[in-house]
Amino acid sequence: MSIEGVEEWVKKYREVAEKEMRGEKSPRPRVKEYTTLDFLNPARPCLSKLSVDDGKYVVNFRLVRFSELERIVGRAANTLWYNAGKTLGYLVVDKGVVKDVDSFIKFVVDQRIGLVDVVKESSNKLRIHVYECISCSGIPNVGRPVCHFEGGLIAGVLSKLIKPCVAKETHCWGNGYSFCGFDVIFT
Repeated sequence: MSIEGVEEWVKKYREVAEKEMRGEKSPRPRVKEYTTLDFLNPARPCLSKLSVDDGKYVVNFRLVRFSELERIVGRAANTLWYNAGKTLGYLVVDKGVVKDVDSFIKFVVDQRIGLVDVVKESSNKLRIHVYECISCSGIPNVGRPVCHFEGGLIAGVLSKLIKPCVAKETHCWGNGYSFCGFDVIFT
């Protein structure tokens, strides 16, 4: 699939996300109970076309992400994942792997992290959506956002490319939506 094919998927996902944000499509209901096994069913139709092994990447990542670390250290694991993403973001810019926002979008697809969509820009804020996110696409509504790694990655890359920032996740499969939504605030 070409980058144009990916862009078509992003366009379709953006339309659905906009409906959800306007309240025209309700979030999925929250589940009362879940186990790690409930996190192992990715919903990634675009990225699975790019690699027949996509499901294996996702399952391996999620087994690490949602198993013992969170059970042992609790919600502090979220900070660890955010910092891991941020460190990776710094590194890929410092090493020249990512040179601008377009190469960041390509990097995220190439690494099967997700499909990045810069939805809204202003002088001190960005709105970014990630579709088919490696952490959450296809998980049940557990009542909270779970994509701390992706938020850290976004913050790390954009802090190096533009200026220091934080990325706060506002929408996620983890709280019933079909996309991850991040508000990026430049400090």
